[in-house]
Amino acid sequence: DFTAAARALRPADEEPPASLAELETFLVAVARQLGVAVHADRLRAETSTQLHRAEALRRIATDIGSKLDLGQILAGVVDHARVLFGAERAAVFLRRSDGHLTAEVARGLSDAYLAAVRDFQVPSLPAEAAAARRPLFATRYRDDPRAVEVRSAVVQEGFDTICAAPLFDGDELLGLLVVFHDRPHAWSEEELATLAGFAAQAATAIKNAQNYERMARWAAHLQSIQQLGARLARLTSESEIGAAIANELDQLIQYHNVRVYRIRADGWLVPVAMRGLVGEFHDETPDQLRTRVGEGITGWVAQHRIPQNLPDAAHDSRALTIPGTD
Repeated sequence: DFTAAARALRPADEEPPASLAELETFLVAVARQLGVAVHADRLRAETSTQLHRAEALRRIATDIGSKLDLGQILAGVVDHARVLFGAERAAVFLRRSDGHLTAEVARGLSDAYLAAVRDFQVPSLPAEAAAARRPLFATRYRDDPRAVEVRSAVVQEGFDTICAAPLFDGDELLGLLVVFHDRPHAWSEEELATLAGFAAQAATAIKNAQNYERMARWAAHLQSIQQLGARLARLTSESEIGAAIANELDQLIQYHNVRVYRIRADGWLVPVAMRGLVGEFHDETPDQLRTRVGEGITGWVAQHRIPQNLPDAAHDSRALTIPGTD
């Protein structure tokens, strides 16, 4: 009570306060001072933590931003994420050209789990994070309704908390960074903000590496085309030129069959070279493959001079079956 508190606070030879009201006022003032001191200490600790995270992000950005090899960047992103957020497991999932999301680099996760969560179908927390364009987390994910489709895989993997951050380049979803804790970990707003900044840095580094790889492939293709052009310039007959194109094209494009046509003055498209690597393509003959300009897919391209890429040519309305073949 206030009287006992007063005895504890005053010297033995001093009279107690005149009234309980004065003592209450005194204790309230002391409590406020203690509260201010505790709050200031907490702010200093939070500021120190935030400064540490900001400095860590700066160092991480320098580390992953200095690399152009995509594999090294992804490994760095996963390893830094585990250390920065004290996680036991982490993985980077990238969206491939066919639209599938697959784990490119993972730490602490089994192949069975990675296969089970491929593409992150709806419902799932990573899919929701991608739709929300911000990091989201869930504790005890095995019982989360968003994990219903992969619950057995989550139980067998043994983690408790999952946090997913989307990797965006503008409006393009590059992939997801997913961090796992084996014990319950309630992510604070500050941690989620740090993860969002980390994911933005990772997305930039990943996109730069992808662009570099693409430019390197383009440079190699251009060099091959230049070299092919130099070789073709030394040839004088259309059969030699056609054969060189057919033989060298596989340095640029993987194929099962290639044909090189010449357009004759009478409107016929005549194959001057062909190369078949599988099945029916082995025994094709030039007479069999002759076609008119405007007929079939090849004739359409010759007439309109527009390249065509047909994933399912058999169902294209312009396609014609070569007489005497399947």
